[in-house]
Amino acid sequence: MKFKPRSFQIFWDVHAWAGVVSALLLYVTFFAAPFALFYRELNQWADPSGSQSSAGPSAALQPLFEQLVREAHVIGKDRVAFMPREAGLEAYWSQGDREAQFRLSAETGRLEPLRSELGSFLYQLHYLGPIPNGIYVAGVAAVALLLTLVTGVLMHLKDLVRQWFQFRPERVTRTWSSDLHKVLGVFGLPYQLFYAWSGAVICLSGATVEPTFRAALFGGDARAELAARGQHATIEPTGQRSSALPNLDALVVRARGALPGLTPNWIGIEHVGDENSLIRVDGQLPGIAFGSAQVWLRASDGRVVWTLNPRNATALQRFEAWFFGLHYARFGGYGIRLLYALLAWATCAVIVSGNLIWLERRDPRRAQLGNRILERLTVGWCAGLVLATAGLFFVNRLLPAGLPQRATLEKLVFGLVWLLAALCPWLWRARRNVAGWQLIAAGALFGLVPVFELLAHPAAISSRIDRGVALVLVLFALSVGRVGACLLRAAPTPAERLSDEIEQIGEAQ
Repeated sequence: MKFKPRSFQIFWDVHAWAGVVSALLLYVTFFAAPFALFYRELNQWADPSGSQSSAGPSAALQPLFEQLVREAHVIGKDRVAFMPREAGLEAYWSQGDREAQFRLSAETGRLEPLRSELGSFLYQLHYLGPIPNGIYVAGVAAVALLLTLVTGVLMHLKDLVRQWFQFRPERVTRTWSSDLHKVLGVFGLPYQLFYAWSGAVICLSGATVEPTFRAALFGGDARAELAARGQHATIEPTGQRSSALPNLDALVVRARGALPGLTPNWIGIEHVGDENSLIRVDGQLPGIAFGSAQVWLRASDGRVVWTLNPRNATALQRFEAWFFGLHYARFGGYGIRLLYALLAWATCAVIVSGNLIWLERRDPRRAQLGNRILERLTVGWCAGLVLATAGLFFVNRLLPAGLPQRATLEKLVFGLVWLLAALCPWLWRARRNVAGWQLIAAGALFGLVPVFELLAHPAAISSRIDRGVALVLVLFALSVGRVGACLLRAAPTPAERLSDEIEQIGEAQ
């Protein structure tokens, strides 16, 4: 497909502007995506008692529920949930915007409050959760990414095969950055297209598509919409206290009887202690791709009120199972999640090289103030995020296990390191060197974490999760450090030297 010059220029402008405007936000979402895929394992690794946690699937839930009733006063809370996973049994209660998380300790047999939320924090960062309404901002950025990808494919469709393998690192910055952008973009195109679309739907549909759909077809009746979708309508609490606590273990057994073969991975109590309280058991059925299943039971008498059986699900329910299953990598085990992680970090390289192409093509001398600002933001934001994440992992191993507000301090260190790193390109002119040194420092911190843990707590690297995290951190340290060293070794181009001279003259005047 060959466009007329005017049409090609329109596509190029849309591609460039949509990319550069959303680039920094998209960089955060894709950089945090691999950590989000493994956030449960990271929570176990990061918690001081995590390596001693029970695997959890066979743990009795009723004593743990009663412990939360006595000590956390969960009666009246919106929800209490238990998650028996390979990485350890976790639990939480939620009330409006408030939440508290717990982990089962094999040493005490009790639920202990999580003393680190490293994995959960990076998971939230994936959809910009730490900022107000961040999920909607992430959704808008995903729409911009979808627009960028579509226009990019249309522009380069005729040269797609040739550009698939063309990478010339010995050429000038404008050439090699363009090659890198296209090669990684083509290899990761199916992944990026799906995540742009699914990310936009997940982040924005709850505030846009679903209310419109509900108003147009069901007159705003949420119950009618849920019935048409084959989903269970929520039951409003009465405010009246139930006479007895539900027996969770017995109800899980009843749920497994209602759906033979069900392997529970999430057990939730809705409207805890209310007469209308419901128990929801989520899990997987074997032999079915994305075989997500649910059983809802009345807490008062254990009666099954609704089931989601993937064996006889509607077309819409199966579509949603595949849609969410692909987005959250609910298939293929660790191999698929590692592949997703590599594709996500490759997308980060596509994003950074896209900004570099913008700068090299539109203003190689960085004569315009806006482009100088973009260059500094790209360096400090992107390299700074890598350094801040390394600092988060490193400080997790330095802080005392019993320190109050430990999780808050970890997030504070993350934010301060990122802020300081983002300021560095504004203080030094050699932006490439700034990025290089920040990446080398990040690599050193990532590499020191398993070394420090091995020297200070040799017995700590005993579980499969701890060994896996240590190995990934070492590989990440080597990769990040290598990129930083390459940036330092690369001599500045004539345009970059001229840009520095122009800047110096401007500052002198």
